[in-house]
Amino acid sequence: MACKTSNYATPQQNTLLPSIVPYILMITNSISTIYKAYQHQDYLMIVFIVLVLLAFLLLEYLSSVYRYLPSSEKSNKKYLLKCAIWLIYSAILFGFACQFAPLFGLSTGILIYGIFGVCSAVIFYAYMIYEEEDASSEYLSDEETKHYDFILEKV
Repeated sequence: MACKTSNYATPQQNTLLPSIVPYILMITNSISTIYKAYQHQDYLMIVFIVLVLLAFLLLEYLSSVYRYLPSSEKSNKKYLLKCAIWLIYSAILFGFACQFAPLFGLSTGILIYGIFGVCSAVIFYAYMIYEEEDASSEYLSDEETKHYDFILEKV
């Protein structure tokens, strides 16, 4: 009996490409935006793009460190990581608000700041309050708890 072969890759064979594609896309888009901003002599946009890129990379690193901590552990390191993740998310949101709210009128600019304030509050709730309630519930076993990769999976 012949062994059946498949043209489909197993999950272990093809893990590098899907994980690196978002970084490649973000870096190429950032480089092209920096080039266009440099041509228009918009140096504040260059600083903004570089800071958002660095904040995103730092956020990814901190999220990966946080994911590998035990879910039942309650330590200062875990609490500081949650605070740092929330602060970076909020800084990115308010950076976008500061950069783009002046392009609209005063009422729309205030609305943009309000929306980003609500988003920051939701992220704070998801990381600081909801997760603490999840960790304190003792009726769930380790196999039933979920590990989230992104904040939007929690909300």
